[in-house]
Amino acid sequence: MADAGGFEPPTARFVAEYSIQLSYASGEYVLRQVLHFYSVAS
Repeated sequence: MADAGGFEPPTARFVAEYSIQLSYASGEYVLRQVLHFYSVAS
């Protein structure tokens, strides 16, 4: 049987990269909404 400890670092890295991408994507969405608001308001 494989040692469970061997699977932990890649999984933790995957989760970290996924959450970074997710937060970047939501941040980009918010930025687009703000820029759209300012372009409509002006």
